[in-house]
Amino acid sequence: MLGFDDTMSTDHDWTARVVLHLDNADSEIVGTLQEELAGSMPPRYGGVPTNVEVATVADYFQTQLGLDISQQWDAYDWISLAEHRLCEITSGAVFHDEVGLHDIRKRLSYYPRDVWYYLLGAAWWRVHPELNLVGRTGYVGDDVGSSLIAAEMVSALMHLSFLIERRYAPYRKWLGTAFARLQIASNLLPKLQQVLRSQTWQEREQALTAAYSIVAEACNDLRLTDAVPLKHTRMWQRPFTVSWADFPTALTAQIQDPTTRAFATNWSTASGVDQVREILWTPRGRPAVRQLAANWLPIGDEGLPTRLTRRCWPSGGGASPVASSVARGGPRVDIMSLIGQPDRDKRPAPTDQPDHRIDRNQFQPPGHLALGGSTGLGQPAT
Repeated sequence: MLGFDDTMSTDHDWTARVVLHLDNADSEIVGTLQEELAGSMPPRYGGVPTNVEVATVADYFQTQLGLDISQQWDAYDWISLAEHRLCEITSGAVFHDEVGLHDIRKRLSYYPRDVWYYLLGAAWWRVHPELNLVGRTGYVGDDVGSSLIAAEMVSALMHLSFLIERRYAPYRKWLGTAFARLQIASNLLPKLQQVLRSQTWQEREQALTAAYSIVAEACNDLRLTDAVPLKHTRMWQRPFTVSWADFPTALTAQIQDPTTRAFATNWSTASGVDQVREILWTPRGRPAVRQLAANWLPIGDEGLPTRLTRRCWPSGGGASPVASSVARGGPRVDIMSLIGQPDRDKRPAPTDQPDHRIDRNQFQPPGHLALGGSTGLGQPAT
């Protein structure tokens, strides 16, 4: 459907397939019609096996996306839909339509305005937290680590580019192929290739700075907000250049839809919750992702803010996109950033169970630029 398949693609699961959609009122004849058509088709066509699929429009989208087309979709629905699945479902030709298939695909053609703004802000946070670590790892002689983080930054900037051009990104096999067809690719791709080919962290940093500038300019050119200034700075006077343009704050301020705004309040653009759908991407997993997006998570019993804005790590060190829960007596957690400040007058007295408390020294005010991960020792990695 994406038009990227080649001769090698035909070596497995390759069929001459017809997908026939019925009106939702004809659900009772789906099975019978499927059998009749399958029985009347030749077993092979053009040298490959034939296949026919029959489904009502509603069942088709339920099967492919886990989505009820009879409902109006809100921000929680959109944030639970895997992007590569949206890319697939809205691609390919429709040869004849009398059952409303075109209308549904048009509804799915791209994210609603405010969801798009949120995802753009979240995509910038894929770059910001670890951009400085390209130099930090290289500085201590970890060239493999520096290269790996730089490659992740390349992937993040590519993801941003799809969002800027309002195009769904395909899954990884075709990501680079599709990226090369974006308008931004003519200027950005050489810089990304330079990042991947660099032999030193200084070269990677220089190429990433140039790539970041190109993407930031493209984002500003959309004029979704007032122009966001771009800064190239050094953190704590270390010899690493870090690019920073606060698009997340500017974009979040423009969100108007009440549901999307509530979602962005509970899960800030820095939370990483938008990436859960890439892990639980199947239609079966979508309800769980939606439920996660629609609910903020309680953290302990001390009356502290209960909305995560970045990530929650167990004290053992392994990173997780979001925290599922923090149970009484469970592992100590390190919250990198919390929305708002705790109301100290209303907080109950500390209990005698320290295992599940949050370290108050880790509180950071709204808008704090939290870079790095968790060391497992209750301190941010720097």
